[in-house]
Amino acid sequence: MNSKTEDAGAGACWFVGAMYGGTEDQTPRFLQEGVWENGYSDKYIDEVKSIQAGDRIAIKSSYIRKHGLPFDNRGLNVSVMAIKAIGTVKENLGDGRTLKVDWIPYDPPREWYFHTNRGTVWRVSPGNWITDALIGFTFEGKNQDIDRFRNYPLWCERFGDIPDDNRRFDWTRFYTAFADKLLPYKNKRHELVAKLHELSSSTVGMGNVLNDQLSKNEKSPLQDICPFTFIKLFIMSMKNKNMENIASESTEILNMEEPGLIFDDITLVNNQNTCLFVMNVNG
Repeated sequence: MNSKTEDAGAGACWFVGAMYGGTEDQTPRFLQEGVWENGYSDKYIDEVKSIQAGDRIAIKSSYIRKHGLPFDNRGLNVSVMAIKAIGTVKENLGDGRTLKVDWIPYDPPREWYFHTNRGTVWRVSPGNWITDALIGFTFEGKNQDIDRFRNYPLWCERFGDIPDDNRRFDWTRFYTAFADKLLPYKNKRHELVAKLHELSSSTVGMGNVLNDQLSKNEKSPLQDICPFTFIKLFIMSMKNKNMENIASESTEILNMEEPGLIFDDITLVNNQNTCLFVMNVNG
């Protein structure tokens, strides 16, 4: 470990991204040139200007993972943050864009779980056990106490050591699996709405949702839908049994292995505001 990094002090630390605006990963260039650059001309300017020489900084990449985790995630998505390099800021050029940094690469990157951030610039201050743990993991080579994080209230219902009989919000597992199945339809909405029509309106009571309002007194079968609206179809204000029926039928038409679950404690939406996209309304 570089002594400059260890002696940089216990103040705020900075976690920064190396990809922006669809560009390639800039990490190799940053390491070679001893810099970090804010790739935006209209974002994070003030934050970057506030970074001081001597501050600790890390290049990170945040993403979601479901497989290959070092703990039982019960098939749920987990937020992950890879630490690719750490260093000490040598100089801030004051333009809100450029820092000179003494970098130390991590090869391979070290992965941190749960408490992550997707922003290009993330200021992390010490003072509570979570941020202290992240700083220690990143800059001091400490291991993450994954069991403590799994059982923290924010994550214990999904990942903690709670007996299955006492576990609430079991529907979160269904939502994760359902969202994964919907993702391929992001640019194939016509196929998604075709699958929606496979649901039986007579059985689950979705007649109004399945129709497009052409005029005040005329309706037509729905021609378009967005994925988020599809998800909202089974959290409308209705009896739990109807919600379960819609969810169960949805799993079948999307070829899901995940069964419909009990939707206790789920937040419901107003039936009149179910659609999250503009529908054709005339007259």
